[in-house]
Amino acid sequence: MADNPSRRAAVEADPVFALIEGHAAAYADWERLDREMASKPGENISEADNSHYDALYKLECEAQRRLFSTKATTVAGAEAFASHVLRYPRIATFDGADFSLTKAISTIAESLRDISASGIMAPLSPLKFQAKVWLARQMIALADRIVASAERSG
Repeated sequence: MADNPSRRAAVEADPVFALIEGHAAAYADWERLDREMASKPGENISEADNSHYDALYKLECEAQRRLFSTKATTVAGAEAFASHVLRYPRIATFDGADFSLTKAISTIAESLRDISASGIMAPLSPLKFQAKVWLARQMIALADRIVASAERSG
């Protein structure tokens, strides 16, 4: 990418990177408080704790909805999106129309179709194939982790 300034600019302009960063921060804040509250006896959890928890959870859900509904504009963005979902398998287990695993996979697939149709990958046809193979493997691994998690839970 260093030898192609237009491709580098496209990656830097991809909105998915900022959304991934925002979601990771919101998830970390919510998860940290979730762990803290889980370690307290129930009678030691205040209304303020519950309100703070609810607020952080809503922020995390909104960040996830924005990410899951925004198409990457570069292969690097689609890869980062898939990797992010894979790092946080718990985020994709909630079943909501705007932020389910199905929504994430659908958005990533739409991203790759749009990127492919845009011609940005035209000089990189081997990379295009490699990206699709890599992404398919990531999605399979994610699905396997979610199924395993569901089996452990239930």
